[in-house]
Amino acid sequence: AIKTLVVGGRCESPFDVQLAGAGLTEAQTVLCVNNSFSATVTLINPDGEKEVVAEQTDLIGNKGRSSRLFVLDTTA
Repeated sequence: AIKTLVVGGRCESPFDVQLAGAGLTEAQTVLCVNNSFSATVTLINPDGEKEVVAEQTDLIGNKGRSSRLFVLDTTA
């Protein structure tokens, strides 16, 4: 069963985007290039809802955060 997916979105260059959440096997840091980011993430077992959170902080400490739920279903 496929447990990886590509997540991406808009961001403020050149600040890194942190990807985390209860649904990921490990947190990642992704570089924001040309105001966008993309990364392949791996979802944890068992099947069910998995949350992926993207967060970015600028030089003066302003934070942007977005999260999304995905469903892992290895029986489908």
